Amino acid sequence: MSNWMFRRATDILLALIVMVVLLWYILTQPVFSFSLGASALDNIEKQAFVQSRQELLSIYASTDNVSDIFDATSDFLFDRLSKLGVAEQLDRGGGQRVIKMSLGTASENKLLITLHYVVLDHPLTEPLTATTALLELASQLSTKKETALQLELSIFLHRADDLLDSLINASLYQVEQMEQYNPETSTILLLMPGMNTPYAAYMGGQWRYLNLLMPSSRSELALYGRLDDTKSLRKLKKALNQQGLNSIASLSIPVHLPGVQPSPLKQYWDRGLPAFLMQTHMLLHDQDYRQHARFVKAFNALVETGY
Repeated sequence: MSNWMFRRATDILLALIVMVVLLWYILTQPVFSFSLGASALDNIEKQAFVQSRQELLSIYASTDNVSDIFDATSDFLFDRLSKLGVAEQLDRGGGQRVIKMSLGTASENKLLITLHYVVLDHPLTEPLTATTALLELASQLSTKKETALQLELSIFLHRADDLLDSLINASLYQVEQMEQYNPETSTILLLMPGMNTPYAAYMGGQWRYLNLLMPSSRSELALYGRLDDTKSLRKLKKALNQQGLNSIASLSIPVHLPGVQPSPLKQYWDRGLPAFLMQTHMLLHDQDYRQHARFVKAFNALVETGY
């Protein structure tokens, strides 16, 4: 009898271990790759990032008025992108402004990168690093005659007042714009640097159940998507792995639980759009800008060759 009970207990324990491993695999979608990546870009210099960062910092040094900083930041971003191609600047009211442009060959295969930049009376490291990297990515792509994907770059400027409402409003605006795109061939990457992500991006009570699976800040990139988009997430991770970004952590979130409050990511997911929150850990504390260059090279190659 005791032997039978021991065998049954062992079977149950093994079954639980298998279930835990399977659940971990489904929710984190690990991708194992030893590729060093290959990119035709070897001409990205540190000075390109330094200059953008210094120009952004100079805005804060010239005034401590938030409205003036907001306008100056918007003008700077619009001016920089306008030199690369056709950029559009829209004042959407409610303390929100968006600068956007398309880069690469016109195609239904699109990569949408959306940066949410919160303007305060003092600079924050995370928004500065993300912005400088995206400006250089736009600069590199502006010289490409043909690309497999079309990059739709959007930078939303927000004021700190009523920030959540502003973020949700921006997401709703982009969701409406997405109606003209094919969700099967379009991927959305959201960057919200300096915010308490992922909690600010998706206000679901299930976070307390997922704490042990949260992507580590030691990873180069962290991606958060909905469980329904694991196929797209895995495909994206593999493509970035092939371009040399080998430390990409992710979490796929079950989104059909009750009681989830309105939040930026929820606007996309409720409409079945493949949107991923991306944290760019690799750009922080990158004093020599080598990680900035790796980030730009990887995404440049992703847009150029597709995935």
